[in-house]
Amino acid sequence: MNDSPVTIKSCVLTSTGLSIDRQLEVHDWIEMGQKLSKLAGSLNWWIGDWVNYGVLNYGDKGPMTLRAQQTFSIPAETCLHYAAVAASVPLFTRVKTLSWSHHREVMHFASSTQKSWLYKAEKFDWSVSELRQAIREALADRDAGDGKPFRPWFAEFARGVLLLNQHLNRSPLDQWPKEQREALKAELKPLVEMYQKL
Repeated sequence: MNDSPVTIKSCVLTSTGLSIDRQLEVHDWIEMGQKLSKLAGSLNWWIGDWVNYGVLNYGDKGPMTLRAQQTFSIPAETCLHYAAVAASVPLFTRVKTLSWSHHREVMHFASSTQKSWLYKAEKFDWSVSELRQAIREALADRDAGDGKPFRPWFAEFARGVLLLNQHLNRSPLDQWPKEQREALKAELKPLVEMYQKL
């Protein structure tokens, strides 16, 4: 493994530690901590995006998750979770000032709804639990009329559509082998039938 250090003003990061190369003023030390915090908070995104790239370009999620587990020494379920959030919340929707956990709370919504909730969380400086509570209250109000609980059943489907769309951008359908096109038709048939009933 390449253990090249990453240098951030006045410090060197390696896989085994942080070395500060000069005496820092307290405000510089605090600023360094804030930068390190932002880097640490980005790791979940980086791993998730990395796994999704592997799935999109090299194959099934199972082998990619195993590769991520081996690479990062974290449980496969954690890798899958990072990948699910990253696939569900597009880069253009992510808010730099909010944590990955804030984004996890909105992953089951459409992109426009994600943006709305993330905007509110940023504007009102909500913690993750405050965002979660606001979402629960809004859903309870929305569902009060029909008595049906909110079920984000479409999240897995939406992730699949996103990955398929990305794959189609790289490899158009007319270039697929016939058996692969037929398999996709069979998978999509129930969805087309449901659409026709609307």
